[in-house]
Amino acid sequence: MKGLTGKGTSPDSPLAFGTPVVLQSASTGRDTLQFTVNKPIDVTAAAHAASITPPKNGAYLAVPIQSREIDVNAISDAAGNVTYPPSQWSSASGGYYYPTPNVEIPGYPSIDTAQPTTDSANINSYSYYEIYDVAANDIANGRYAMLLTKPDGTHQVLWWG
Repeated sequence: MKGLTGKGTSPDSPLAFGTPVVLQSASTGRDTLQFTVNKPIDVTAAAHAASITPPKNGAYLAVPIQSREIDVNAISDAAGNVTYPPSQWSSASGGYYYPTPNVEIPGYPSIDTAQPTTDSANINSYSYYEIYDVAANDIANGRYAMLLTKPDGTHQVLWWG
């Protein structure tokens, strides 16, 4: 993330869903990953059809995310693995939700179960979903937030909505 200012740096001025962002390695400063956060989907009915434990807050929200490795060497230089940034779903009323662990809804793979696609340059891409247990009225009125560590070690929240 290079000097991000303005749009996306506040929940009041989020990036549009579908806007890609390039992240840098906090240890090397090199471009490492591109993330695209797409429009969330209410997957409560899919969870019910698959006999998944009902959501405690009323609805399951799936946030589709695409990540693409930009520089495999930068990832290797950063200890050989990628740490995906923490995230949350924030409601318009100021509440927030963290990804729901151990909820796998058929057709909506998590980062742990998504299979990579590899292009001709041997670059991996992943399409996966973060699942949130939210109040039904927070599906349409929320924002997705990702906590990023910049190369200088400071943090910045990036917002989509």
